Amino acid sequence: MSLVSALNDLQREHGYLTEQTMRHLSVERRVPLHAIQAVVSFYPHFRTSAPPATTVAVCRDMACHLAGGGDRICEKLKTALSSRDVDVHTVSCLGRCEQAPALAINE
Repeated sequence: MSLVSALNDLQREHGYLTEQTMRHLSVERRVPLHAIQAVVSFYPHFRTSAPPATTVAVCRDMACHLAGGGDRICEKLKTALSSRDVDVHTVSCLGRCEQAPALAINE
């Protein structure tokens, strides 16, 4: 199993990658800790802190942008949900162009 796959599995199991989890993987795989940390810092989907309770992904691609989505909706949602444990961010196409503007809550 590749290092990225192992990290994905650990993140899926624990919700995020702790220093202890990465140290354990380093010993188990005989890979220097700095090399594991480099992989984790390179890929944006890896988390090193607890994720928020809710994640909202707002599509920013053309169909959603033309339908009033993207950055405009994202900023409104960030403002409206600022007091809650929610991460609101834009993403590339969610595959719902026929229902634009699209967003996904917790995937």
